[in-house]
Amino acid sequence: MAAAAVVPPQEPAPLSEVQRLVDTFIAPSKTFIDLRRSASWWAPFLLLAVVWLAFIFAFLAVASRPDRAPAAGFQTACA
Repeated sequence: MAAAAVVPPQEPAPLSEVQRLVDTFIAPSKTFIDLRRSASWWAPFLLLAVVWLAFIFAFLAVASRPDRAPAAGFQTACA
């Protein structure tokens, strides 16, 4: 009997950070398999920071509009 050659399973190529972010929505199982291989935190942190800054700037843009200021009558009535 001939001994069968043992072939190790082929490891999939590691995903880049951009591929991980995109595959989170397209192919989550592929992303989680890759996260088991190498978990990194900087890309999710960067994405969260950018979204947070965009939210703050959008809020400040709306909150600082002149038409959002209190009416002059309100200021004199409270003084």
